[in-house]
Amino acid sequence: MTAAPPVVVLDTTLHDLYRVDNDSEHEPTLVYAPFHVYHRGTFTKFIYHAGLRLAQPIATNEEVVKLRLRTTPQRHLFAAGQMPVVILTSSQRELEKAQDAVSIDMISMQKSSSVLPRDQRPNVTFWSKPRDIPLKPGSEIALSRPADCLSHLPHLIAPEVHYEILSKRGLAQSGLPTPPSTVVDTVLQPDEMKDRTKTSIEAARMLLEVEKFKLPFVLKFPQSSGKGTFIISSEVERFQLTEMLRPQLQQMLEQVTEVNHQLHPCSLVLQDYIAGKVVALSLFITRKGRPIFVGCCKQKFNDDGQWTGGSISYAKQDRLHRLYAGSMDKTALFLHQKGYYGPAGIDILTNASGEQYIIDLNVRITGTFNLGLVAGHFTKRGLGRAMVEAAYFSCSRVTFEEAFAREIQDGRIIITAWTYDESLLLSFGVFIIGGSTSVEIKWQLMQVKNYAVLGLGAIVGC
Repeated sequence: MTAAPPVVVLDTTLHDLYRVDNDSEHEPTLVYAPFHVYHRGTFTKFIYHAGLRLAQPIATNEEVVKLRLRTTPQRHLFAAGQMPVVILTSSQRELEKAQDAVSIDMISMQKSSSVLPRDQRPNVTFWSKPRDIPLKPGSEIALSRPADCLSHLPHLIAPEVHYEILSKRGLAQSGLPTPPSTVVDTVLQPDEMKDRTKTSIEAARMLLEVEKFKLPFVLKFPQSSGKGTFIISSEVERFQLTEMLRPQLQQMLEQVTEVNHQLHPCSLVLQDYIAGKVVALSLFITRKGRPIFVGCCKQKFNDDGQWTGGSISYAKQDRLHRLYAGSMDKTALFLHQKGYYGPAGIDILTNASGEQYIIDLNVRITGTFNLGLVAGHFTKRGLGRAMVEAAYFSCSRVTFEEAFAREIQDGRIIITAWTYDESLLLSFGVFIIGGSTSVEIKWQLMQVKNYAVLGLGAIVGC
């Protein structure tokens, strides 16, 4: 029998933050959709590029990947507070197959949120039909990213604008202090995208810019959620990149239609590579455009350059807030002028001369956002540092909790999301580890990883 974990009181929640500088009596509704609703079809407007990488992904089994993706709403909702939340479970044709997974996720989500005080738990509704999502009168939906199946609903921000400010292309053309960038757009018209000869020639034309861009450089796709960014520092890497991109770029061009052409879903962003220190800053922009600092973290990446977690030092937060206040204020002003208010994340690079560049802008809740909300929980226990991590496990949540009962009871480990697939005998867990030093946290992480399944990349979309 596992010991009961302590109550985790968050310093603030999305429910609290959305009320700051807000005279409206209506509260937005958070809506989360499974990845497959962002399908690509003839009339798809909002296109996203997933799985773009130089090397073959470690986890290719669709069910294994879905197991990881199912944790996304759970870990985001940990920060929601008493907000109304709707989680789309599946399409009708997959509902019967998905029902077991939904039940498991509901139980796990309830267990994760049960460590929060009752006035910080979200009001969650699971729903299978996007056409008639239940909304309170006057409520608008807040999304991590726009989806075609939800376009008919009232949005907190126009979905076309949200898509633009989520885009790497949008950041490159924002006027914010970014590295020098070149945007390569297609010159083809939508009706020409049906001609495979033309799309092949067009892909080659766009890749010419990649082939001649000065090394080292960074290449980004406009809508890739951390999986379409490549740092190229040699001619060998340039060749590998262009050979990998050639067929994929042609496929992306063929997805451009009259419906989405004006959103520029198929562009390349080339940036000068600038060496320096990078931090991930989480903030909330109020309805009146005021930035509220949430936390500033160090990010963790795997060998493919993909985000796998992050760490925070609570003693350094005041200094980091002051240091990056200028970049935070500029970003908040830009987003406010676009009509956005809500959570966001900025990746800020500082070069050897102390100049700051915004190298990524995630206009949504990010993977390290929760680290800023549990500062009080950890510091009152004498734990000045924390780390968010994730992994696949061959054990159940119950087994994991039994193995780390003392750490969970002491408040050193917080499970924010957990999914399980009985047919695979596999779990995916997302957790926060607190410690007094980075060495202590790394040691604790090693103990946790002893229960992890090695060889499966623990990539959590940031």
